[in-house]
Amino acid sequence: MSFNRNALILILSVAAAFCATAGPLLCAAAGPSEVSLQLSPDGGLEISAPSYHARIGSDGNLHSLRVGETEMLDDNPPFSLGAFFYSEGPRPLGKITLPAPSVVRATDGLYAAEYYFLPGEIRLTLSHASEKKSLFYLVLSEAVTVAANSRTGEVAAVPIEARWSDVTFTASSGAYVTVRGGDRIWGPWDGRQVWELGPLAAGPAREVSISPGLGQPPKPTTAQLLSLRVESADNQQVLGLGRSAQLSVVIENRGEALADGALTVVLKGWQGEPVSELSQEIAIGEKSQARGRFDISLPDPGIYLAQVTLSAGGRPLKETAVMLAYRWEEIRPALSIPPDFDAFWAALLAEARAPSSEPTEFVEDESVSTAQVKVWKVSFAGAGGKRLSGWLCAPTRPGPHPGLLQLPGYGRPKAEPQVVFAGRGYVVLAVEVVEEGSDPAYIARGLESPKEYLYRGIAVNSLRALDLLLSREEVDRQRVAVTGPGQGGGLALIVAALRPEVAAVAADVPMLCDFPRSIREGMWPYTEIARYLQSHPEEEARVWRTLSYFDVLNFAPRLQSPALLSVGLRDTLCRPETVFAAYNYLPGRKEIKIYPAGGHEEGSSAHLIYKRQWLDSILKPAASPPPVMPEADSPRRTGESEQGGPVEPSAPAQ
Repeated sequence: MSFNRNALILILSVAAAFCATAGPLLCAAAGPSEVSLQLSPDGGLEISAPSYHARIGSDGNLHSLRVGETEMLDDNPPFSLGAFFYSEGPRPLGKITLPAPSVVRATDGLYAAEYYFLPGEIRLTLSHASEKKSLFYLVLSEAVTVAANSRTGEVAAVPIEARWSDVTFTASSGAYVTVRGGDRIWGPWDGRQVWELGPLAAGPAREVSISPGLGQPPKPTTAQLLSLRVESADNQQVLGLGRSAQLSVVIENRGEALADGALTVVLKGWQGEPVSELSQEIAIGEKSQARGRFDISLPDPGIYLAQVTLSAGGRPLKETAVMLAYRWEEIRPALSIPPDFDAFWAALLAEARAPSSEPTEFVEDESVSTAQVKVWKVSFAGAGGKRLSGWLCAPTRPGPHPGLLQLPGYGRPKAEPQVVFAGRGYVVLAVEVVEEGSDPAYIARGLESPKEYLYRGIAVNSLRALDLLLSREEVDRQRVAVTGPGQGGGLALIVAALRPEVAAVAADVPMLCDFPRSIREGMWPYTEIARYLQSHPEEEARVWRTLSYFDVLNFAPRLQSPALLSVGLRDTLCRPETVFAAYNYLPGRKEIKIYPAGGHEEGSSAHLIYKRQWLDSILKPAASPPPVMPEADSPRRTGESEQGGPVEPSAPAQ
């Protein structure tokens, strides 16, 4: 993928002649007297400027950035090209051109990087035309010791993981680079600090600024030169009966030796109450790594937090924590099913199926439709005749196809066309289920009676959306699934329990599970119910009775279709115990994906991939192998939302 050497020599000659003859303003902008470009022996380019020396390899990537005598980038590891696009591995950009003096453009036809080499700055313009989102990385060299948030002034020893967009990386020599326009930094990746931009979607370009310089060597504090992380042996953050939590604590010290080092682990319950405490002395040598190990016995089934503190000389220096799930299969709180539960829902099902005098409207949106997927804006009548909207997406090729109903999270999140699922051969209906203008605290509206509770209408709306999907001729009625995050996950489980024709349900971090515990320990919006109970203690018995009609736990034993659930052990909204409780009551084929470091992010994009495979295996079994958790195409650790967020970790592990 190399360029023609003679052609580039000609380009450089033309550029030099251009700078020699162009007006002074243009030459000053290009900086020809201060920035020089020369061919390198390996077929790349060497760039010299007053504050830096850079090298672009023959693959079009920025492999080297030297400030003084200090190399700031590292292209030595097999996963690194210095500064580069990462999509299914590092991407070479083989075609190199010079559109203007001191400007280099590199592309492979899909991905493009344009470098503007200025006397004191390198500006990058990054874009791509791939259907898949991509990341852009800078891998910093091992000479870098400190990272500082250029906006807030926060400082930390590397490697560090933080949502910092503008960062100054400094080496012990005093050399530094300030990188602006990113999204986060993280590490270690094989011992290296990484700066990241993305995920980048196709289309508009993103701009990045790199400003090198040389100053005084940094004088970080002792704590800033330490990093602390906890590793669980064999991913033993999810533990069964009789198994202790085996934690390995890794200390990286980039400073002087520390006297009287100690590690302390405090095991806490979910609400912060101490359960047990262990400590051990640890020797922390100069510029070295130290390890401690703890075997922690857990008392009862539940979720625990292990808080780890590193001290020296009796002074706490660093702190971190991990979540532990112990004997979660035993979490089965007692059910409280009202005697007329079945009659209540039979009447509601009849209401939901009753013909409406209000028309259902499908209006094609040609601005969203493609040759492969047709997209309609949908409007239909919900409970009480209130108008609700959504999007229907269907493959243009002949059907029938499997159907998928996407129910929304809490609030009124805007329904979006699910063109990715439709592109995979599904007819997808994504709808709103809460009418416009509803109080944000609607979870606490109508609690005095199940017939007045707002979730009664939301359930009707969800059931009518299912019937709307089933009415489409493109849909194979024997292959229909329901999915959703948070509130949508809870509603998906309720709909699947009430409608046996649902062939599968995929509930991501489902809400509406185990109301008593959720209200007692969860966060907003459950706190709205807690606030109501505090203000109206005389209504407590009626409130608990109303909620029992809508608690997913009371539906779980009735659900017969295959179910996939996800849970984050750090989720403070949909408490993990409440999700485990719902899962443990499911009687049929079921599976749960547990994310020890996850919160209320619906898993991750890796979970979305797994969910798609899982749905394929049930609704399109002839064409689909069993699902497997994907190897990520990026070495990320934290999970985010289904809407194209970061992906799960792949090697090297963090």
